[in-house]
Amino acid sequence: DIYHRVLNEDTFSDSDRSALNEAISGAFEDLDGIVKSFNTGGRRQSFHLDHFQKLIKDMNGGDGLWFTLNHDVFIERWYEGRVILPGVPNCRIAAESDPLQFSMPTPDEVENAKLSMSNELKYIKLHGSQNWYGPRGYIIGREKRSQIKEEPLLEWYMDIFTAAVKRADAQMLCIGYGFRDEHINEVLMAGINGGMRLHVINPQEPGIFSNNLREQFCEGIFDGLASYHQCTLRDLFPFHTQLTDGSKS
Repeated sequence: DIYHRVLNEDTFSDSDRSALNEAISGAFEDLDGIVKSFNTGGRRQSFHLDHFQKLIKDMNGGDGLWFTLNHDVFIERWYEGRVILPGVPNCRIAAESDPLQFSMPTPDEVENAKLSMSNELKYIKLHGSQNWYGPRGYIIGREKRSQIKEEPLLEWYMDIFTAAVKRADAQMLCIGYGFRDEHINEVLMAGINGGMRLHVINPQEPGIFSNNLREQFCEGIFDGLASYHQCTLRDLFPFHTQLTDGSKS
């Protein structure tokens, strides 16, 4: 893709690479502007955040793992529960403030973070974050596997992900993932083969979803699903519904 070519091919200059990085930074800023306004102007009514937060709590019991490939800081801004990003201190971001810049930790700092893992719900950004700065603060484009290996924090995150899905009693709910990352699909397939139960929420018809997986050479994932739910978060958590203590639907 164009990102990979500009960064790695000699036909592109340093000024080309600088322009590309500025464009990406601008796109992240625009995205964060939308995230900031989620609770104003009716945007929050796109789905019921309170219900979504209850789903996370019910599934994890307070000490699970929440993985994402997204780079935005929506959760850091709006999730009302305690958010723990291993190795990333002070990750909470006030609704109207700009994201705090976080410099990627050294290998020694990552090793120290491993020793202080808590039993609380942990939010794992497998591809980094828009406000993380370093050689590989965020991962986009091709060859993600090799990019991850260059960043100790992200390599640790990938180890956490791999270990989690290989647990025989593991259950994973997948929302919004397009199954286009080979390194993620390989881990999911290994987890399914080891007994993990994978549940998917996706708006596509099952046949279309299955064909898309086949095009990514990972049709075995569809065959191994524990359940497939053709819907969106808006369908599951419409804004007008009321949250009750006894509701898990």
